[in-house]
Amino acid sequence: VKNERHGLEIVMPRTKVPEWFDYRCKEGIPCLWVRGEFPINVALALAFQYADGKESMDFGELHLVINGQRVPHKGYYSFDIEEDHFFVCDLRPLYNDEEWISIDALLLKHEWNQVQISYEIKDYSSVEDFTLREWGVFVYKQGTVNWEEHVQFTCPTKDPMKMT
Repeated sequence: VKNERHGLEIVMPRTKVPEWFDYRCKEGIPCLWVRGEFPINVALALAFQYADGKESMDFGELHLVINGQRVPHKGYYSFDIEEDHFFVCDLRPLYNDEEWISIDALLLKHEWNQVQISYEIKDYSSVEDFTLREWGVFVYKQGTVNWEEHVQFTCPTKDPMKMT
């Protein structure tokens, strides 16, 4: 990720998201605010915590949720993530080119758009079996002009329901 290698989808042995990620958080679900050009080139890191006795989980799918609307895709992921490991992926491969075009139509062109990344775990019977311990977002700098003007990690408006 740090070398800006695109298309990553890997599970790594590590307990924390690296400090050089542009944003790291220990609560909530992954969320960022974008305006203008999207998709931006970003990588996501997810670190989970397991209930007692659980050693791994079958990670299923990631989905974008834009301005509250879940964006379906045809792809499917299945990774076995062990404790003290985290999942790192580039968001671009989640959707094919045609799907990214339809995503572009969901965006408010000159306003801030809330982009959340939801996830599904496939082999757990109960949500209490796991929690998202930490997550991080890394923005690829190469080929992204003035990304700081188009990406925020906290709500850029005073009223999060009014995204102007």
